[in-house]
Amino acid sequence: MSICNSLLRPGGNPSHIAMSYFNRKPQRDDQGLDYLDSRKYQAKENYNFHHTLSDILMAAIGSNQSQQKFVELGKNVGNWCGDLENSECVPPMAMLACWKRSL
Repeated sequence: MSICNSLLRPGGNPSHIAMSYFNRKPQRDDQGLDYLDSRKYQAKENYNFHHTLSDILMAAIGSNQSQQKFVELGKNVGNWCGDLENSECVPPMAMLACWKRSL
């Protein structure tokens, strides 16, 4: 979910998205978040490469995979976007896809 988090303005919340979902440029990140106690810390510099859901699904289909399961969760499994988790209209906050190579 760090991709979604990287779309936010610095110090912003999920209600204030600052970057396009379709932006394919590498995103630099040096912020860490302890998932147990929500403590933020300076992390090693790293880069995220955003892929849309259609990018991911089409890559799997193109490599002869058949989808076995797809689940969207309204739970905050990555300890981010707490304001959305507690809002009246909760978006999908995590997704799980299971694939199997087609014969």
